[in-house]
Amino acid sequence: MFNQRMEFSEIAPRMKVAMFDMDGTLLDSMQAWRLCNVEYLEKQGVTLTSAQLPYVMQASSGTILFDYVKETFGIEIDRPVFRELQKKRMYDAYSKGAAVKPGVVDYLAYLRARGVKTVLTTATWATHTTLALARSGLNPFFDGIYCCDTVGQSKSSPDYFRAVAGFCDATLSDCVLFDDALYAIKSARAAGLLGVVALTDATNTLFRDEMRECADIVVDSLASLIPR
Repeated sequence: MFNQRMEFSEIAPRMKVAMFDMDGTLLDSMQAWRLCNVEYLEKQGVTLTSAQLPYVMQASSGTILFDYVKETFGIEIDRPVFRELQKKRMYDAYSKGAAVKPGVVDYLAYLRARGVKTVLTTATWATHTTLALARSGLNPFFDGIYCCDTVGQSKSSPDYFRAVAGFCDATLSDCVLFDDALYAIKSARAAGLLGVVALTDATNTLFRDEMRECADIVVDSLASLIPR
């Protein structure tokens, strides 16, 4: 059962730890991730229809993609092969420098000035995260970096957010998640975080209604959260 949603104006003054997703929230990099889905399927001889392509480009987790492909095309994705394709394609994308989304730097700077602890909570591998942050120049804004492969938990589990709160010496009621993925938003809500802020992205348009139902607020830019 989810905790009751609140207005962000009630959440912001109580926030001590801000947990930020990376891809799709801070960096404009989700389309590169989703193109890996398309490339893998094309290599398996799958031709996507105009109706199937949007879903494949917006499957927000590996499990969602794997289930969809099995149900729709009757094939099992070879996970190790798929992961290697992702690792290569995303390493190349991060090496070139993924663009920082509008408003990100301003909002991170605002939180730092307020004394809010800012941490990165990402499902991207630690090796790739290090590269992405170095290329984007966002490293100085974070007090901690908690990748799923180093935490040992998936963001699809509330236990991931409980673990990160513990690493930050914080209670769940001190923490707010900023994320663009519905599965992570649901898990954070189930974990009992103080608040959940959903970010729009070109790769989550199919899930906006569910995001609005689950998150406390859905925003197009983090800068919109800075008081004027």
